[in-house]
Amino acid sequence: MIVSTLEEVVKYLPSFNLKSKVDRISDFLDRAQQWVTEHIIGEDIADLLEIDIAEGSPDPHVKLRTYVSRVICELAYATMLSEMDLQLSEAGFVVQNNDHMSPASQQRTDKLAQSLQSRLRSDCDSLVKLLLTTVAYEDWRLTEQFNYLTNNFMPTTVIVRQYAPSSMQMTKWHEFYELQPKMSESLRGPVANYISNAEIDALLLLYRNEGLNDNQRIVLRWVRMATLGFVTGSPNADHFAIEARQWMLKHEDDFAEFVASDRYELPKPFNAGDGTVANFL
Repeated sequence: MIVSTLEEVVKYLPSFNLKSKVDRISDFLDRAQQWVTEHIIGEDIADLLEIDIAEGSPDPHVKLRTYVSRVICELAYATMLSEMDLQLSEAGFVVQNNDHMSPASQQRTDKLAQSLQSRLRSDCDSLVKLLLTTVAYEDWRLTEQFNYLTNNFMPTTVIVRQYAPSSMQMTKWHEFYELQPKMSESLRGPVANYISNAEIDALLLLYRNEGLNDNQRIVLRWVRMATLGFVTGSPNADHFAIEARQWMLKHEDDFAEFVASDRYELPKPFNAGDGTVANFL
């Protein structure tokens, strides 16, 4: 296990005061490690971090190990929070108590849970950014996790919160992860109607390889806003997609796939028959 001792847990969780053996929480830690492996780091990095470091030897992956350990401990703690003070007895569920401590109020427990989710969101983002920007972990770009998280130009909650409509709440990293397919569907559907899937593929390749130029980065901002706008049903979604398209039309040399696509010339406005005029632009 990447996190295997109480000392490690206490290092990342100041409020953790469990004095018994780590066995009592080992299953929570194991499940948290499985989660971060499946959702972010992949099996190869998990195996890498499980290699024992000889005493006195430097850890070449100390920063990565720290980031992963934070996520594991925070997720395990958030999961066990509602269970650790409950015990099943012959009389049903009871709350553990002793002469020196009493159960915390629900309000304080809720605040701790919210704090853990906030830290977890931030630390998952930090872990993803570390993997994206560290040359030593370039092999991570070959994983399913990398493909999933970057498939719509928004691999972190920070990016989503930056470009999302104000009505969109993003409080948990789990919510962001589960939203990925819907964001990809929005990008490849209504957004692509304006700029073409071929150009999206070209931009995504450049984005993943950090090769976007200034004009392409400007379009990417509009594309992100349009993608999230269509996800949330924002009335501005089409406007954002149009802005992306208009910028591409002004700088055609930077968007060759778009120019060669069937989206370069959109159909003219048409009358729907009930007095409504639909205009793609």
